[in-house]
Amino acid sequence: MKLSICTLRDEYQIGWVDSDGDFGLMVGHQIPKNDHPDTLECLAIDAALRPMADRVWSACAFAWDTQRSAQVALKRARLVIRQLQDEALARPWPEWTAPALAAGWKPPKGWTP
Repeated sequence: MKLSICTLRDEYQIGWVDSDGDFGLMVGHQIPKNDHPDTLECLAIDAALRPMADRVWSACAFAWDTQRSAQVALKRARLVIRQLQDEALARPWPEWTAPALAAGWKPPKGWTP
């Protein structure tokens, strides 16, 4: 499943899409119970996107007025997921990166240790 933008009437929402292209859980809707494997991911995305939402529908989901603002939120949600995945993998940075970072080196876009 992946995150995508769903256009509903005159607003945009973000939700998980299955392999058939159908939307499932929408961001800000319901968070799975603690024993669900995606609970941490949903909580993290909810916390990251709540301040960005134009509207928070308690019974539905977070909503954005423009596609551009929804795209910014979607990008942030994907970053949260990637950070959680990196933490789960706990890949250490190579030793050479510490002095390189101190000297002003910035990792190329998409680079991971």
